[in-house]
Amino acid sequence: MRAEKRAREKQSTTDTAHRRGSGSSKKERLVVNEGYDDDNHDYIVQPGERWMDRYDIDSLIGKGSFGQVRIHNPSINKYI
Repeated sequence: MRAEKRAREKQSTTDTAHRRGSGSSKKERLVVNEGYDDDNHDYIVQPGERWMDRYDIDSLIGKGSFGQVRIHNPSINKYI
């Protein structure tokens, strides 16, 4: 039983070191959705983006599930 536990711990340590790359203590950044999403799978919104050829992203307010954006609709010249 102890030998199995030691083998698992050794394998876990080896896997972690391999993922981090030769003893680095930096957290590995995951690439999600080809870089369009962050580690929490939230879309990374950039000010100046245009959505659906209709809305211009003006600014970001917050982040994550409850984050919001300020959007300008040039066809009616209003912020929504």
